[in-house]
Amino acid sequence: VGVRFRIDIEQNFDFYSDKDILDLLLCNLLENAANTLTTSASERIAPEIINLKIAPKSEYFEIFITHKGYPIPLE
Repeated sequence: VGVRFRIDIEQNFDFYSDKDILDLLLCNLLENAANTLTTSASERIAPEIINLKIAPKSEYFEIFITHKGYPIPLE
């Protein structure tokens, strides 16, 4: 049993970014989330869910990645 991703983009919006940097950023964030899940893959009876939410603001956008795993230390 694996991991499912739930993606929520609040609205369509245009932005300009370096594709490689954005790809690296999202991969690192999602990998960190997957590495801190509370149940190992061999012990899961149902898929764990990682939520990805993108919320555009007036001059930028926020990315939220959440799950029910262990918190990542701030250090």
